[in-house]
Amino acid sequence: MKAKDLIEKLSEIPFIRLRKQSKFHDTIDFFWNATGKSELYTLFPQTKEIRQMTSGELNNIWCVRSPDDNLIYYGSDVGGNEQFAAFQLALSTKEILQLSSSYEFDESPSDISPDGKFLLLLSKRSGQTNLFKMDLATKKVTQLTDQKNPFWGYALWSVKDWIYYSANDTDNRRNLDIWAVRANGKENHLLYRFSPDSREWVLDLSKDGNYLVVDTNGKKTRQAGVLNLTKNEITWFGNEQYDEKPKAISRDNSKLLTIRFKGLERIPVVYDVQTGEEHILNVKGVVIEGTFCLNDNYVVYARSDPKTPMSLALYNLLTDEEEIILKPELGIPDEQLINGTDITYPSFDGLKVPAVLYKPKIERGEKAPALMFHPGGPGGQLSLLFLPILQILSQLGFVILGPSPRGSTGFGMEYLKANVKDLGGGDAMDYVYGKNYLESLPYVDSNRIGVFGGSYGGYMTYILMTKYAEYNWAAGAAMYGITHWKTVYDEFPLDYKQFFEGLLGKYKENKELWEDRSPLNHVDKVNAPILMIQGVNDPRCTISQSRLFKQKLLDLGKQEGIDFEYHEFGDVGHGGREVRKAIEENKLLVDFFLRKLK
Repeated sequence: MKAKDLIEKLSEIPFIRLRKQSKFHDTIDFFWNATGKSELYTLFPQTKEIRQMTSGELNNIWCVRSPDDNLIYYGSDVGGNEQFAAFQLALSTKEILQLSSSYEFDESPSDISPDGKFLLLLSKRSGQTNLFKMDLATKKVTQLTDQKNPFWGYALWSVKDWIYYSANDTDNRRNLDIWAVRANGKENHLLYRFSPDSREWVLDLSKDGNYLVVDTNGKKTRQAGVLNLTKNEITWFGNEQYDEKPKAISRDNSKLLTIRFKGLERIPVVYDVQTGEEHILNVKGVVIEGTFCLNDNYVVYARSDPKTPMSLALYNLLTDEEEIILKPELGIPDEQLINGTDITYPSFDGLKVPAVLYKPKIERGEKAPALMFHPGGPGGQLSLLFLPILQILSQLGFVILGPSPRGSTGFGMEYLKANVKDLGGGDAMDYVYGKNYLESLPYVDSNRIGVFGGSYGGYMTYILMTKYAEYNWAAGAAMYGITHWKTVYDEFPLDYKQFFEGLLGKYKENKELWEDRSPLNHVDKVNAPILMIQGVNDPRCTISQSRLFKQKLLDLGKQEGIDFEYHEFGDVGHGGREVRKAIEENKLLVDFFLRKLK
């Protein structure tokens, strides 16, 4: 199959994302971009009917359904700039009403009151992100919280008129605790803190308002917990062998669903809330989201593996049988697909780095070009799931190695925190030693090894092509990456500023580190071609980052079109959301590596 046809077929494969489910409904809402745009669909588990609910209205997968099932509340931005306004969509008439008076508040719905009269908003109306409620009859907005630091995650509204959320009121940038505020805003207090240096997230709330599902990174591994709100007692699940992320508590409060990070797989586990007994679901690959349905006897989830696109599945807990409800068609023969292999390799300090290896069909005696891929982050993990661009490149003859370097999620807290105050240090060397691993393979051409990635993967590409250029990368493609930490920090809102201070420390006290780990300061070392792809509206890796890097290349006498290639997308933020944008981006990437390495 020609590269162009392969890119279009695989890039068009729709991606399924389950949204946070409400305890008020017996239906399952999910997002699917089968039309080319992200649309809301509803699964009726009893009949397995799937119904499309929207027609191009949504560009954000964060939405709230009213208790009477008639209305959807969601946040929408302009051109991917992530400055949201709240909207209301009537499902019966498709009428859309903008609820926010301005996009500058950057506000999105988080939950709705049990009676459907008030919408809970995350908003910057007070300057930084806090919780507000909107009276849906009068559109009057009332501030509920006034936290010292920006709000994180989402908030859940209990039938008992308490609202639970995660926030940090300390000077420790790596802290996050569980808080509670009365729905009238008159009482707000710290509910639970594991330690001053840990992070606890609110993940789910029981239908009766008696149990709050949380997790913590304060232990050896990330663990799931259930907080009994009537007794103020917490029960932790798991034995600290694996990271686990809680997803849902059953309606009768007897079961807790978690996702267990086991190597590069993510496996659903159902715990008995009273006894702690675990039921490991017989599922392979990667499960992203899930929840209970059909009288808590079934779990519905989205799952994938390297040869299977994200699919919607229903699991019978009584018989341990899985039924695939929705599986996208690939349009190419199954035997043409390349399977990813779970491997590890040693890094500079002996640390075993987990990675996915894709080996294409290679004739005996031939040596293939290779690429290293970064999944994004910081904290990202490349799991055993289907990624179109990795299938495309491997089917075109590239060996692909996708590490989960130190700092990645899913391998315990020591591994996750290993790149704190070391971004672009040990994790970058994990890539250098990944290159060494590729060079040791008899079917890889050691002179044709490149690197690519987006977001933090874009940063990793920039730092490897500059500070670590001596390791002779043959080419690199950076998609919406950071090139100078202080410049992008100055453009960040307060929540992003504090997030990166938790990883790099404050600039005044750690200036040497910030500057040393900024690729812009090492551009003079570039010795191989670079492709840069950037969205003009990107709020996270801002347009200044790629433009500064491009200008520095030009100042050093590098020629555009020969030494580097540069592409901006005017109506795109932090990566393209629409299928047509993914196709454009993938075509640029594939064409570049075919010309430079193949």
